Amino acid sequence: MSEATATVTMARERWTEADVPGQEGRVAVVTGANSGIGFEAAAVLAERGATVVLACRNPDRAREAVARIEARGARGTVRAIQLDLASLASVRAAADELRSSFERLDLLVNNAGLMMPPHGRTADGFELQLGRTISATSRSPAWCWTGCSPRPGRGS
Repeated sequence: MSEATATVTMARERWTEADVPGQEGRVAVVTGANSGIGFEAAAVLAERGATVVLACRNPDRAREAVARIEARGARGTVRAIQLDLASLASVRAAADELRSSFERLDLLVNNAGLMMPPHGRTADGFELQLGRTISATSRSPAWCWTGCSPRPGRGS
C-alpha cells in the first residue's frame, strides 16, 4: 500500500462519536465539562446511557451544561459537582462527594485546565498553572479513585 493510499484509508477510518458504544451502567466523571471538548464528551457519554458527573469550577455554568445535555436527549443521568483544581480542599470535597455517591467510577476524563493563565498562586500556594496541572493529573484522580474503583465482589 502506498503512503497516499494509507493516508486516504486512515482518513476514512477516523473515530467519531457514532463509534461510541452503549455506556449503560457506567459512571463517568468529566472535568471541565461545562464547555468545549469536555462538554461534548459528557454529552456523548450521557446520550449513550452513562451516568455522567460534570466536575466544574463554576456551579452555575455546570448547571447550565447539565440542562443543555439533558435537552439533547441524554439517556443517562447527568449531574454536576463543584471542582476547582486550584484548591486542594475543593479536590478533596469533590472526591468525597463522588465516593459517597458512587460505589465505583468507570471513566475519568481529565479535561479541565488553563492554558497560560496570568501569573498567580493557588489557594495552597502553588504556582497557578503548575498547581492545577498537578491536581488534574495526580491528586484528583488518586483521591477520586480511592474507594471508588471496582473491588472483588463489587462489580467489574
